[in-house]
Amino acid sequence: MKLRARFSSIEKALKYFSKKLQSYPLDEAFWDNEVYELFKHHPRFYEKTRGMKVTGFVRRRNPKNLRTWSIHAVLEDGTEVDWSYRKCVYNMFGNYDRKRDILAAFRKAVENQIIEFKKSRLILGRLVRTDSGKVVSSEKAHVHHEPPFEELVEEFLKERGFRLEDIPIKEAEDGIQYIIADKKLENEWREFHKKRAKLKLLTKEEHELVHKYK
Repeated sequence: MKLRARFSSIEKALKYFSKKLQSYPLDEAFWDNEVYELFKHHPRFYEKTRGMKVTGFVRRRNPKNLRTWSIHAVLEDGTEVDWSYRKCVYNMFGNYDRKRDILAAFRKAVENQIIEFKKSRLILGRLVRTDSGKVVSSEKAHVHHEPPFEELVEEFLKERGFRLEDIPIKEAEDGIQYIIADKKLENEWREFHKKRAKLKLLTKEEHELVHKYK
């Protein structure tokens, strides 16, 4: 049975592979036929493997965020390459959209502004006060954009005569996330976001409610 046929939804496949990958100890190489079949669904599989045989996999701690991990493929020359199992699942279901990665690169460019905004709302330890006056942990607080983030990006690009799908992106150092390849454009976007974005701090429930009625 083909891998795709085993799952009735993207959500179930994501949950399954998240649990499976986390069952393997950190920093210990392993082989798993299902994981290999999933990896082959990566939209850039041949670029990632550079024509070499995959000899195994290993789960590594993210050095920039020790609470997270990433999965690496071990190639026949001993080198390792990061890859996103989530991206593979989406592509397996035919739902991979390059525009999603480009938008993620725009978010990545301004993540320090988002972090600083959250820090400005700290009241005690890691507790923050939302716009509605509720006190929650910083991790559970959601930053909402007005206008919506996608509209801000669209406005920024429209002023410059660009289309989202034409923006060049490249892999970040972690091999999973993406960044804007044009540094001049990236800096212009940061300044635009800093001036135009009106940020609000909401609880998860408040954020979901806002988007529900958009």
